[in-house]
Amino acid sequence: LAPEVEAVFARIRAADYALADIEIPLTLRGQPVQKLLNIRAHPDRALDVAQMGIRLATLANNHAVDFGWDGLQDTIAALGAAGVATIGAGVNASQAWELHVCKVGDLRVGTLAMSCLTPAGMSAAADRSGIAALHVRTAYEVDPWYQAEEPGDPSVVRVRTRLMDHELSALRDRIRQASRSCDFLIATVHWGFGSTERLADYQSELAHFLVDEGVHFVHGHHPHALQPVEIYKGCHIVYSANVLVGQQIFLDASEQVHSLWAAMSPLGFLTQVTVHQGGHVGVRLLPLRLGDDRLPRFLAEAEVRHVSDHLAQISAGFAIKTVVDNNEIEVHSLA
Repeated sequence: LAPEVEAVFARIRAADYALADIEIPLTLRGQPVQKLLNIRAHPDRALDVAQMGIRLATLANNHAVDFGWDGLQDTIAALGAAGVATIGAGVNASQAWELHVCKVGDLRVGTLAMSCLTPAGMSAAADRSGIAALHVRTAYEVDPWYQAEEPGDPSVVRVRTRLMDHELSALRDRIRQASRSCDFLIATVHWGFGSTERLADYQSELAHFLVDEGVHFVHGHHPHALQPVEIYKGCHIVYSANVLVGQQIFLDASEQVHSLWAAMSPLGFLTQVTVHQGGHVGVRLLPLRLGDDRLPRFLAEAEVRHVSDHLAQISAGFAIKTVVDNNEIEVHSLA
């Protein structure tokens, strides 16, 4: 690896506890299920995940079951053999929703994983393997006055999304149970859409629900873009930090795939969470850029300030300010 790439992974390895979303099955078995895109990589890639410093991987995402239960089972086994624990998926719903607890000093850190992207057949149930899933209802709101004079204009339609009440009730119970087993609770959530900085309605709804019920930090992922950062009731919510490592299996991909990548922002960040004595939580963002090899590098000061200003701009609705310190970004509440 290039020294500047190794510097990123060295920073991850230096952490007491490192969590990431692994969004590709590691398997040579199984058949592709019917969905928009199926991806996979060799199980040996689990060793690379461990070498990066990742110690806990959430598999609650829309690609974990691309090659069925065989592929998911192989992924869990490969990561486990490499020393990487997994959450968010399992042989049934009970296992998929299982809390992971890691001792960091005297602090019990708990992590609960879930996905709001749920292709057909991927949700775990009492009698079905799969991922820890929250289903989203979608409705389309039309401005009748505008539509009457501009029929066919897609901007006349607003997409409204919300979570199902009975699933939120079950999630409330899970959070309350988890809170009895840990001192600091993280929710890692696969949500949002596409390569946009805009949030779907349900993302803020869910984030606030999680904090209201006892979660201390919300780790969001899926969108191939930076999304806002929020501080709600003193707790940080990272809606999307973009991608840490791009798909290596497609480096020799077609021009169409490379054009798709070119439309995505290469900017992202590592999130460093520090729980101080007394319970104060500090969060610092370490900005990155994906290179042509789809691997991350830390940014120079001018680019860090650009990312800081951009995050402040897209997070303006949440009344936060960003401060650059030693090429890292601190997020503070204006409330």
